[in-house]
Amino acid sequence: MFGHGKIHSAKSDTKLRTQENFPRNPYTFACALQHGPYAHSNGIVMMSDDYQDRPRRPMRETVCDFDKDILKLLVRRHNLLEKMKNSKGRLSPQDERFIRESWENQVGKVSSDPNLSSRFFTLLQDVTFFEAPTGRESSKHTSFGLAPSQSPVSIEMFAPCDQEQTALWCYTAACSGHETHLTHIVMNDPVFDCVRMLNQFESSLYREDGKDTISSAQSAPATAPDKVIHVGDSFLNFYLAVAHYIGRPSHAKFTGGSELKLADFSFLRHFLPQVNARATSLIPQSTGVPMRMESAGLMPETIALTEDLPCDFVLALCIAAPFYQNPVAIDFAQYPAALADSVLSRALPVLKKAGCEYEKSDSVLHFKGKPEKLPKTPLLDIDTGIAAILAMHCTVNGGSAELKGHWPETAASAAVENLFSQLGLSFAKGDDKVTVSAGEGYTLTKDTLAVPAGLAPELIALPCALACVQALKYGSASIPANCPSDNTFRETLSSFAAACGLLLNDDVLEQRHDDEEEHGTPEWCAPTPQWACALALAALARPHVRRGFKLNNPGILTALYPEFWTWYNQLPAPIVGQKEKENTVAADAAPVRERRRIRTKVDAELTPVPEDY
Repeated sequence: MFGHGKIHSAKSDTKLRTQENFPRNPYTFACALQHGPYAHSNGIVMMSDDYQDRPRRPMRETVCDFDKDILKLLVRRHNLLEKMKNSKGRLSPQDERFIRESWENQVGKVSSDPNLSSRFFTLLQDVTFFEAPTGRESSKHTSFGLAPSQSPVSIEMFAPCDQEQTALWCYTAACSGHETHLTHIVMNDPVFDCVRMLNQFESSLYREDGKDTISSAQSAPATAPDKVIHVGDSFLNFYLAVAHYIGRPSHAKFTGGSELKLADFSFLRHFLPQVNARATSLIPQSTGVPMRMESAGLMPETIALTEDLPCDFVLALCIAAPFYQNPVAIDFAQYPAALADSVLSRALPVLKKAGCEYEKSDSVLHFKGKPEKLPKTPLLDIDTGIAAILAMHCTVNGGSAELKGHWPETAASAAVENLFSQLGLSFAKGDDKVTVSAGEGYTLTKDTLAVPAGLAPELIALPCALACVQALKYGSASIPANCPSDNTFRETLSSFAAACGLLLNDDVLEQRHDDEEEHGTPEWCAPTPQWACALALAALARPHVRRGFKLNNPGILTALYPEFWTWYNQLPAPIVGQKEKENTVAADAAPVRERRRIRTKVDAELTPVPEDY
């Protein structure tokens, strides 16, 4: 910016005397005289009044311009990395190491924050972009519109089975080598990665096309080969792989997704030496994958747990222990009691149904060997997270949901039942199904909701979505009580409210009344699959019947429930899963009526007759 002031010109010469706050470059100064905010009058150059009265551009707009430039650079960087990848779609180790070290050196000059030097770089390497348009028709990306029918729902289906139990049973089947069949499973990303990982252990797991069943053929027990094992983006898959290699003389390299790359697995460095194993991260100053592990296979008689071990790792250790070469015991004396109860409530039912012999004495769990035979079709519990998402669609416009399967008796399921009770829904559970009903004349309560104790952290999106439904129906609503108070959650909730056409002021959700309401809600990227389902739930109460909410990343549901959009697009009475198969079988079994054929032209042929007839 040029400063205020004036320049006098002498009649004897044309030399201009500039003040210090004017440009020193003659060319820049000449351009400023001709095109800048200065006026010539009697040899005097001075600021114009229009320039002084012009409002200064808000700094937030300048920041937004910087963000656009950063995104353009990220796209160019992504395109160059794609060109550098080999035939397998990977960067060479030399290139990857060179780029990472260069990034760390440049970051070290401006910041000492590990989030910038490590986490941000990992996200840069794994982020995906839309494909460049190749024709006129694909010149613009369109978001996924959520505009379901605003009418009472009628849901009747087999509920998806718990994906954690699915992974544990898959591991049990692979390590025992016995034949078994898991039905009504959800073939999402974690389960698919688990099956692929176990098949790398030379097991025989497979899924028939078009069926929700995972089968294990009779084969030799799983081994521990020296391979590069990809575990996906699931912590449980990684912990199962580590627990599997602990009890066998082996070494391997584990790789995974961005979540595992950013995770802190430093506890393994302290725990593994007591079981004669060790693990080392292959990226300097990193505690995540890729990680190399070596194990001697010499297990102690008793494995003493430390208090810093995650629950999922202890769970994987309990499931893998019966298949070690020698009987072992796990001591929970130093492990927190609440966490120990949580682990045992999840592990012991699976071990009992699988036929594993164990004995619990005080704080020590003794394993006596692997099972002799697995059940043909073990009964798995309902996935309470997915069941809650499906049944919550009764709360907006009424209706009922009948989900077939076994409802578990856990703290997480009790929290879901508590949430149903807050909403005024009737919940009934039997031996082989659960029913959630809104009843006649049902209306969503105006009372402030609360996040029940014991509710899974990822399901907090559901009460938040229902609070937004309250605001859409009644004008305003308070956010649920007991919500997290950290900034990350508040930012997520604020952006979710904007995607629903609401404003978040302090702890109150309010409807918007401005010009932006006419243009609809913004396109939103859900941070988790549960938040994507929450937006789909809130779309049932959208104020404009013909205008839906916009989701920019519907593919994120592959990590939770890939059939959700097929189910959602068939509301209010979806026909999916087993019910759809029954209808298909009934249609195939019905007699096919043969069409009547009418001949309009026939050429008669006489039968030849012998001459002596």
